[in-house]
Amino acid sequence: MANIYAPVMRALVVAVLALATATLMVVAVNTARASGVLTTRNHVSPGIRSAGEVCESALSKCRSLIGT
Repeated sequence: MANIYAPVMRALVVAVLALATATLMVVAVNTARASGVLTTRNHVSPGIRSAGEVCESALSKCRSLIGT
């Protein structure tokens, strides 16, 4: 009787693992983009004079990329 539901459970496990993998990939890509934007604070950006303005500019770009 228990063998009847085995294929259903396997399919459910595969679906959950695929969803978890996709979620982690999205998070990893967004984190990588955000960290790339934050590294721009070490470089001179045109039109920005102080280090505080550079950080604020990088953080605003980061927030726009991750949607917060």
